[in-house]
Amino acid sequence: MRLSFTAAAATLLAGCLSQNPAYDGPETGSDGTGEALPTTSGAATTAGTSSGAPTTGAVEGTNVLMGMSEATGTTGHVESTTSAEALLTCPDEEVQLGPLAPVRDAFFITSTGDHCPWQDSNLMVMNSGLPCAQQNYGQTIYATVGATAEGRSEYVVDFGVAAVMQAHPDMAIASATLAIVPWWASDRQDIVFAVGVVASEDVWVEGNKNAAAAAVGDSSWEYRWIEGAEAKHTWSSGQGPASGSIPAATIELGPLIADSHEYRASTPIAGTLLANWLADPDAEQGLVLSTTAAPVLVKSMQADPVYVPLLSLTLCPAPAGGG
Repeated sequence: MRLSFTAAAATLLAGCLSQNPAYDGPETGSDGTGEALPTTSGAATTAGTSSGAPTTGAVEGTNVLMGMSEATGTTGHVESTTSAEALLTCPDEEVQLGPLAPVRDAFFITSTGDHCPWQDSNLMVMNSGLPCAQQNYGQTIYATVGATAEGRSEYVVDFGVAAVMQAHPDMAIASATLAIVPWWASDRQDIVFAVGVVASEDVWVEGNKNAAAAAVGDSSWEYRWIEGAEAKHTWSSGQGPASGSIPAATIELGPLIADSHEYRASTPIAGTLLANWLADPDAEQGLVLSTTAAPVLVKSMQADPVYVPLLSLTLCPAPAGGG
């Protein structure tokens, strides 16, 4: 689907991003010692409504695989991961909340070999000095998300839903919709992203690096949280955040036109998949975006606010007796 966020998004978002800005922001601190895990970035939230419309069709494209351009007629698709959970409905009583901006995010990248070949949208290698899996991308404006023969990249984003819902104690989440801004310099074929709910046990930290060696207080593909030299916590699956996540939705891009900066929205995420976030805020570890398609740029919360990921919630009165 394509999503056009109207009044609510306009309140939250402003400005304009050039097509290929180089990262030049300062590093921010992160505390790796902690009893409670740090959140190294913050963002405002707002309430409003949004709507989406489906897109169809496909265009010929060119995929860039870690520096190798290769003309293709098709791109990889993930299997459908939309949850089978039933959506709560409450006609005439629905409340639209959001779109919410992220409170933290990070890219998680792995590759073969001792030198990371992963590139940004300028086709510049981000840091070839060590393996991708040992690097932190917590302050990276955006990176490509996708898969190649050499490796893969995933994107994790947290919207602080539990904190926002404290203002709505009598409401339950019926469904949620994630919207992202994908980008590429040339037309691309249909690409399908899988959206997963990060496992509650996969407590992760954002980190304060832009494609640099992960240290104490950071995360990486290898470790979701480097708490200390003798306390390094791996992902529950051992294979990054997505493989241990709960399948929740898909984002079908349809044709991705060169230089387009349109929001694309997910299929509905069942509110029942997020219910434990409200019962236990420490269980909220956000959503993970992945695809088996060749890499495509995804804008992160470090980008200009007009292109950050957004999460919209549909609320219903909580069922009698809670839940």
